[in-house]
Amino acid sequence: MLTEKDKIEQFKRDLRSYTYHQKKAMEIDEKLEELEVKLLGVSSPSAKEIVLENSGNPYGDNKVQLMMEEEELEKEINHHLNEIIKVDTILSKAKESDRNMLIDVYVKHLRHVNVADKYGYTRIAMYKRIDKILRKLL
Repeated sequence: MLTEKDKIEQFKRDLRSYTYHQKKAMEIDEKLEELEVKLLGVSSPSAKEIVLENSGNPYGDNKVQLMMEEEELEKEINHHLNEIIKVDTILSKAKESDRNMLIDVYVKHLRHVNVADKYGYTRIAMYKRIDKILRKLL
């Protein structure tokens, strides 16, 4: 069974990996766009007869493989987006100054001494404040 301390430490890890999930979601989105072009092809707009350029064979075996790859990428991007939403939901419950302190320390990875000075705490008092905030949120 998870203790309160375990939940707090897990949320800190989730905060640290927030930017990773954002970057990974953007990367997968680009891959999905590339797959869409491969699946649908590109046609040239023209008043004359339609000429297909760079379009794949709609009856080829490669199409099934591309569709399976697209499905896997969609599952992966959903995982990353769910992680982002989970963190955002929890952070939205905090006061703005507390939320900004958590973001500065764990998401932006700023120096803890500088963050503590910015919010008027000593470094140790900031850690205690963060733990108190997270106990309230989780």
